[in-house]
Amino acid sequence: MNRTALVVLGLSVPLLAAVRVCAADPLVVSNTASLAGSALADGTGIATINEAAGNGNLQANSDAITNGTHAGAGIRQQLSAQAGGDAASSARIAGDAFARFSGILSVNQAAGSNNLEANSVTITRSVQRLSLDQLTHIASPIHQINGALVNARPKGQRHVVVADNALKGVTGIAQVSQTAGSGNSLSNSVTLSISAGIRP
Repeated sequence: MNRTALVVLGLSVPLLAAVRVCAADPLVVSNTASLAGSALADGTGIATINEAAGNGNLQANSDAITNGTHAGAGIRQQLSAQAGGDAASSARIAGDAFARFSGILSVNQAAGSNNLEANSVTITRSVQRLSLDQLTHIASPIHQINGALVNARPKGQRHVVVADNALKGVTGIAQVSQTAGSGNSLSNSVTLSISAGIRP
């Protein structure tokens, strides 16, 4: 039997976590967010993960499963602040972190300040096939307003990494929002309709 996975991946770089202060210079801060090893390898079901290193990050995951044409669970995020964009920032998903996971996997990972991240999954079962317009109305809305003031020429380096095996063998729906830096806005949204009489 062939298995397929829908993987939605958002990465952003110009603009369990740890904040490390370097001993040589107390003003130099490094923001490092890391998911490694086999954190959720071979897991099943619904998993939502928010990991952030830094200040002022907003993260949200929303999963709605319903019968009919009404599903809620919208996400609204708003920021208005001065973002400290000079710290070195690194976001990393390594090893077999989510390898062979089966189900709905939603991951937000941020290193830096004043970042918005959101993942939304809406699954509905209906008696008839739904049009794209109907699916659009069912989808859980994501509203993001990021008014963070960022340095146009930040000094710190930014790195994002997703290892080759980190999502290997995943089946189902996988969403990953990953950012390093300041003032970024990322979102993933999946809406799936299953008509009655059709086996998922």
